[in-house]
Amino acid sequence: MARVNAASGATTEELAMLKNSAMGFAGMGFDATQAGDGMVYLAKAGLGAKDILSALPPIMRLAAGEQMELAQASDLMVNIITGYGRKMSEATEISDQFSTVTDMTTTGLADLGEAMKIAGPVAAGMNIPMEETLAILGGMGQAGFKGSLAGTALRGALSTLAVPAKEAKDALKGLGISGADIVDSKGNVKSLMDVLVLLEKKGATTADVLTIFGERAGPAMAGLLGIGTTELHRYQDALENSAGAAARKAEITTAGAAGAFDRMWAAIKNAGIAVAESGLLEWISKLAEKVSKLVTWLSELSPTTLAVLTVIGGLVAAVGPAIFILGQLAIGIQAITAVWGMLNLAFLASPIGWVIGIIALLIAAGVLLYTQWD
Repeated sequence: MARVNAASGATTEELAMLKNSAMGFAGMGFDATQAGDGMVYLAKAGLGAKDILSALPPIMRLAAGEQMELAQASDLMVNIITGYGRKMSEATEISDQFSTVTDMTTTGLADLGEAMKIAGPVAAGMNIPMEETLAILGGMGQAGFKGSLAGTALRGALSTLAVPAKEAKDALKGLGISGADIVDSKGNVKSLMDVLVLLEKKGATTADVLTIFGERAGPAMAGLLGIGTTELHRYQDALENSAGAAARKAEITTAGAAGAFDRMWAAIKNAGIAVAESGLLEWISKLAEKVSKLVTWLSELSPTTLAVLTVIGGLVAAVGPAIFILGQLAIGIQAITAVWGMLNLAFLASPIGWVIGIIALLIAAGVLLYTQWD
């Protein structure tokens, strides 16, 4: 949650609220770490703690239904919603629309996100409803134009219609289509869907379409006409009535053993996080630091001292089999006492002898624990 804190600037109370909520999403198949990753992108979009908790569940449903990482889905939603001038409070409605497009067409969520990132700001600037934009991008996907290809084509088509070149104007005039049929008084394209209907009714050929829209946008627009405006309108109607689509898809996708395993694994991970944050992680960190210092100290000892330690370790280890065979704790204690007696004779007069003695006793205790452990 440190990244969430850095991105959001949340208060202590708000961070605690986000943390507790992140631990509670295991029922949706996402552990606290995954939830935190999603929160980071929402926080970067300027959302406060309460808004993050409101926007995250619909994004989770979208991610679950599309089998996409939550962080990727959150990033995608933030980019599209921000680029289209919408609000994150509309995340439920928009996630339902995305789910509908991916269900009705061959366009995947990642491709849709890439296309919207490119064309969305232009379409939004011309006041074209998101439902219409998504329907057209879905149609382009059906025609084989996905991702950046679709986004670039749609952006180019809108730009061409808003400010057509002479060849495009002549081609449109030849079909009986005037500028007033296409743009409003502010120069915005009225409706790309309506333009496609006009081209279809006027019997525009592929050559006409390529002349009007150029080499980049023309092929995709020709592909849309090949699919037909009836099908495109079917997509748009479905998008306008898509409430609950993401939740239904998520429920279907996560049903069965695979979904149950994801929820179980998320719960296990959250339990591990809770245990670690109870103080165990801090204790392990301190222990690791002390062991590191001990190893460093040992590496700086003289060869003679290390040789003595090795001999002592061997003697102590030899006591192990006897302890195992007899199965009596007293023998182990006697072995430790014997080692200490040897140390008293050899090192009692030396300060370092005491240190080595303590280490030897620790080794002996470790062997004792190992051999007696059942």
